[in-house]
Amino acid sequence: MLDLILKVLQIFSALATVAGVIGLFLTIKTYKEGKIIQSKSEDRRIILTSIQVLEIFSNRIIPDMGKYEKEVYEEIPKNKQKAVDAINKASEESGLANIITVEDLPSELVDQIVLATKMESNLLKTFNSLEHVSVYINYELVDDSLIYNAVHNVFCNFIERNKDVFYHLITDEVPFINIRKLYDNWKK
Repeated sequence: MLDLILKVLQIFSALATVAGVIGLFLTIKTYKEGKIIQSKSEDRRIILTSIQVLEIFSNRIIPDMGKYEKEVYEEIPKNKQKAVDAINKASEESGLANIITVEDLPSELVDQIVLATKMESNLLKTFNSLEHVSVYINYELVDDSLIYNAVHNVFCNFIERNKDVFYHLITDEVPFINIRKLYDNWKK
């Protein structure tokens, strides 16, 4: 009788071991399938976020860049002429007969006029938008390969053309860390 009980217990033990192995196999399989589903879901989320960032670029940032540059480059010649007029008026009032033209303006003064004209524009809004999307790109919340190919030239060229203002705007309160990091990465 004891032998029979031992054999029954051995059979139950073997069945429990087989059931445990099967259960473990099914748990591992379910875990792996869950990881694959989670990975695919994460990939879809990253692609959707990438599309949203591209929409921000195409619908807001790039038009803002174009509007800014059109306005600024229309104002720069006007502001240079205003400077020439002010200099000539001051010369006449002082009794000096030296009349200058825009071409006679010293390059340092031209640089100051350009910087002042850019600073009076709506450029800060564009830099703030660039800082926002740079966070997504720097922290890999988007697919960099999708974003890079579509906008890296626009981004880097805009920063290049406006480095004077960009570095003038950087302060402790407004460091634009993410734009600088992205620019450095994309210029390599």
